[in-house]
Amino acid sequence: MNDEKFRHALHAAADECFSGVSEMPSQRQAVMERLSRKSYVIRRRRTFVPAIALLLMLVIAGAAAAGLGLFGQLRSGLEDEMSYNRLGLLEEAAVTIGQTTAIGGYGELTIDQAYCDGQRLYYSYTIRKGDAQTSLYLGDGAALPDGTDLPPVDSWIEVADEFVTAAFYEVALPEGFAAGENVAIVLTAIAHKEDGTLDLIDVPVKIPVTAPRQMLRGEGTASGYAAEAELRVTDVDVYGTVRIFAPEAYRLGGCALKVGGEAYGNLAWGSEYDGEAHEIALRFDLPESLVDAQLLLEDDEGAHGAIELR
Repeated sequence: MNDEKFRHALHAAADECFSGVSEMPSQRQAVMERLSRKSYVIRRRRTFVPAIALLLMLVIAGAAAAGLGLFGQLRSGLEDEMSYNRLGLLEEAAVTIGQTTAIGGYGELTIDQAYCDGQRLYYSYTIRKGDAQTSLYLGDGAALPDGTDLPPVDSWIEVADEFVTAAFYEVALPEGFAAGENVAIVLTAIAHKEDGTLDLIDVPVKIPVTAPRQMLRGEGTASGYAAEAELRVTDVDVYGTVRIFAPEAYRLGGCALKVGGEAYGNLAWGSEYDGEAHEIALRFDLPESLVDAQLLLEDDEGAHGAIELR
């Protein structure tokens, strides 16, 4: 199971476990933060020990000294992670927010960089606690000002030391925003007070929208069934869906984006059947060129199909 699938499975399991405590969302946020805080241990199958903590601080310090923003700093040492290519491109495409907010007397939250293509939004942040004993963290994902939840698509959290935590998040927007607009989101900082209660502090942030580079569409066949694809090309990746008009029993074995003889594997997961077609999520690393791009489809019995993308 790849990293993104694992993360979705983890959150789905947590949602089910906490379905009965929706009246106290802060409890779920607290537990999810602890899961996310240790995500580097689970995803890399390593034990987090002081030597690794020291190495992490040295890597982040070196990246900061090289003039990298937080996306670039978090990318350092993650060559084996699915977010590696995206973080490198985000370092170039993101805008600097540089918004620092005092969180009561607990510490401060800095929103470092952000990028939004109108449908997906990325942000990176640093939390600095006032003292090592303070429990201060950010809720999982974000929300719109009207309270609409923006659950995470992907994230990475690094605990640099007992005072500093750095992270990036990617969330999906429920509706498209046009280039030139600003997307207003709300992040929730959560602090545990000495009396055992929680203090929730909302932090509003505005992020400008960048236009996608282009849209790719195409029609073809998959195992003899009609298929149509639509992909959004951004500054950091290529994502979208393919709809295959096949019976409910149909199963897609795999798909890839082929450009110039090189195939890029699908990084997304998830499929829905609406009674007419299977809609399958797609996501690929961004190729240098998308000339003569094809979407290659393979069912679970090995039959192949292709869609020319224009």
